Amino acid sequence: MTLIKYEKAVAISAFEAIFVPGLLQTAEYARAVISCDVDVPPAEVGEWVTARLARQILFSRERPARFTFYVHEFVLRLRVGGAAVMSDQLHHLLRMSVRSHVTSQVVPASLGAYAAMTGAFRLMEFAESKPVIYLESETSSLFLENGRRSSPTGASRRPWRMPRWVRKNRGS
Repeated sequence: MTLIKYEKAVAISAFEAIFVPGLLQTAEYARAVISCDVDVPPAEVGEWVTARLARQILFSRERPARFTFYVHEFVLRLRVGGAAVMSDQLHHLLRMSVRSHVTSQVVPASLGAYAAMTGAFRLMEFAESKPVIYLESETSSLFLENGRRSSPTGASRRPWRMPRWVRKNRGS
């Protein structure tokens, strides 16, 4: 994901089922996540962490985008980096969620199966162009840029197929 795409977005919605979204990660949480990637040499972990944290400048822009983060309950329960790292990360999520341009919602495990469970994705909306959906996997990334705002979930080709309760309460 290039920072250029992020910089031009007026709204960014993200869904994560396993990890805290990169834009919301603390340095130690990011280090723990990146260190698990066997394709990242240990000597380069610090550079990857620095690059990930550099994207957080988006929150400090004069007119920041509207951010909506959806994380599965599992994200909050999965201990990454140990108890102290998780405690700091969870407190950071709380601090970020009080910002006027940041909304965070938890998808409860009790919901069961839902359309977006196939993986993480971001929906970026722009003032002067069509929305873009960004999908990222371990080996590749994909931008969906057609005019129909295709769903990345495969469950539908209609806009952003999150669970009904999320669509109903979006932005609350």
